[in-house]
Amino acid sequence: MHQTVTALLVAAVLALGGYVATNKEALVVQNDPLGAAPSGDFYNPVTARQTATIGGNVVSTSSVGAATYTAANIQSTSLIVHTAASALTATLPASSTLRNFISVAGDTRTIYLAPVTTGITLAGGTGTDLNTASSTKFCVAGTVCRLDFVRKSNTDIEVLLVNGN
Repeated sequence: MHQTVTALLVAAVLALGGYVATNKEALVVQNDPLGAAPSGDFYNPVTARQTATIGGNVVSTSSVGAATYTAANIQSTSLIVHTAASALTATLPASSTLRNFISVAGDTRTIYLAPVTTGITLAGGTGTDLNTASSTKFCVAGTVCRLDFVRKSNTDIEVLLVNGN
């Protein structure tokens, strides 16, 4: 009697296991409320039908002659407001320090630069290649320039400077 019951239980478990293995939809449980995601990552295209506001911190800095923006300056910011008393060259961080800024090849990030009193000439750091929409790498005082960062497959970062004048 015990052998018969054991054999029936084993057969039932095997049959149920085969059913679940071939019907994987039975294992999917959707508990997310409409419009929510379990993490900050989205793996499908997202369309905003109205407007979207993307925020971040504002970093204010001042210097004379030369400055270097560090990864800490731009990691969680969306705007750098830079006051310089005279002509200034600002160097972007090396790509090796921006692993958490944009970590996956093809990822992009945009930040803005607003020089207050004098324009800023931008230079790329090691592995951070600066390109421009025009022939200059200069952000004019009183404007806002857009910096589009793109992670390349070789871990370098391409930065497109779009001048706001």
